Amino acid sequence: MYLIGTSKQVKMTYSGLIKCVLLLVIAPMLLWGLSLEKTMDLYLRNRQAEERGIGLKTDKAQNGTIPLPKAHESYLSTGKILDVVTSYIAGEKVSILRYTPCLTGSEGSFNLYTGTLVLSGGYSALVKTVSLIERSSLPLQVISVDFYKQKQPKNKSEILLLTIVLQQLEGHAFSIQSKEDEKGLGKP
Repeated sequence: MYLIGTSKQVKMTYSGLIKCVLLLVIAPMLLWGLSLEKTMDLYLRNRQAEERGIGLKTDKAQNGTIPLPKAHESYLSTGKILDVVTSYIAGEKVSILRYTPCLTGSEGSFNLYTGTLVLSGGYSALVKTVSLIERSSLPLQVISVDFYKQKQPKNKSEILLLTIVLQQLEGHAFSIQSKEDEKGLGKP
């Protein structure tokens, strides 16, 4: 004759079983639903875009050279970025306080310019301006964005300032030969 355990033993057995089910079934489902599902969706969309040919193309040209991007219009060194930003902030209460372009580096016919742009205004208008700059098709890169408050010396009120650091590579376009062509292996 078998004796059934006490109610305390039964509760202990079921609590272990419940913990096991939670760890092996419920936890992976929550993990999938909260984080991995979105990641996999983005991965699959990116893979489909690459299969359709939307991704970056690294094909060689017929003459064995790898084409580099063409030289773009200079925005940072010439200050044309100010015209672009002025058009973005036309309806907003944002003002340009200062702009400082700087030649960061140069090699051959290429120059790397860094521009520091300081804007003032309301938070949402400043964020909208940064978003417009980032989403624009300008040939420059937003390096950093920094919000800070500064006290006005006259009336002791605080204004919100935004510093945007931008970079642009300027230079003449050319093509470089692939390593096989340099060694003479690319041609029969």
